Amino acid sequence: MNRNLLIVGNGAFAAIAYEVAEHMGCFEQIDYLYDGMEDAVGTLKDMGRLSAKYSYAIAAVENAQERMDLTKKLEEFCYRIPILVHPKSHVSKESSLLKGVIVQSMAVVQGGATLCNSVFVCAGSVVGSNCFVGDCCTLEFNSIVMPNTIIQMGTRLPAGTVARENYIAKNDQNARWVREHIAQFGREPSFF
Repeated sequence: MNRNLLIVGNGAFAAIAYEVAEHMGCFEQIDYLYDGMEDAVGTLKDMGRLSAKYSYAIAAVENAQERMDLTKKLEEFCYRIPILVHPKSHVSKESSLLKGVIVQSMAVVQGGATLCNSVFVCAGSVVGSNCFVGDCCTLEFNSIVMPNTIIQMGTRLPAGTVARENYIAKNDQNARWVREHIAQFGREPSFF
């Protein structure tokens, strides 16, 4: 099996994923794949064909739903979905990072924290102990997730935000679901 990585995406998220992967020093070749991108080795319709050349692939797009959809397609084509952690970040051995997580430089993930599939942690962010960050969340620059906090799937935590307990961002796509859950069950949802 080769050690080639395909970054599916364009823009800032893809550039950050490339930088983190490059600093890790464990991939032989790193290339982009996305529609309309000059530096890409192909378009999204080439995803299946390229699986023979690239053993690893990761979705690096800003939109949470698109990130989730691309990750599913990559798995269908039998790519291995890596975890990218910049060497200048600190991730506790007691934390759990699931497939597709990208942790940028100078970020901290404390013990007992769980980062679910395709979570993007920007530079300077801190994830406290015993936190649960749902699939496809984005923790923007210098955001802080306080210990024992649950971040709902698909949440975008704005830069500099401090999240506590069951955090729901204003205008978050999951806010309606949480309100409906509270109306139906009389309490906020919990994953524990």
